[in-house]
Amino acid sequence: MIADGELIQRVLQGESDAYGELVARYEKSVFATAGAILRDWQDVQDVAQESFLLAFKELGRLRDTAKFGPWVVRVARTQALRLLRERGRARVAIEARQNDMVGVNHRLPEPSRDALKAIMKLPAHQQQAVLLRFFGGLSVNEISAATARPAGSVTSDLSRAYQRLRGLLKESGR
Repeated sequence: MIADGELIQRVLQGESDAYGELVARYEKSVFATAGAILRDWQDVQDVAQESFLLAFKELGRLRDTAKFGPWVVRVARTQALRLLRERGRARVAIEARQNDMVGVNHRLPEPSRDALKAIMKLPAHQQQAVLLRFFGGLSVNEISAATARPAGSVTSDLSRAYQRLRGLLKESGR
């Protein structure tokens, strides 16, 4: 696999396909981050597209090209929060987010839908950590960098989330 830094150099030299590879690598993380904040799937898609466009425009300013993943996730988080502020929306109810996110892909197998429903019942910081870890594939340190939370807090969030998820899934018979 080609390192992010090398792909970024190719992008800066005019190879647009190289940016497509970066997008493919980090789109799940960006969607997970935006999805943990926003309730509307269309908003999540818009924020993801906006985040990758903004990251592309600012790519030459990225100091440590090896940290593109956490950086673009932070961009997505900032854009999602900006959208909420612009619209003046308060944080949405967990049930509304749960229904919207599950409705995103009705083709998910039932156990996956149950797991996603359970994740959406977690507190926001645990939800984001779980989504970034398992849907985005980020390490604890990358999640820490993306969310501006200490690695120990991320580890604690994940541990508590796993414990709560086991209970929620056990209740649902999974």
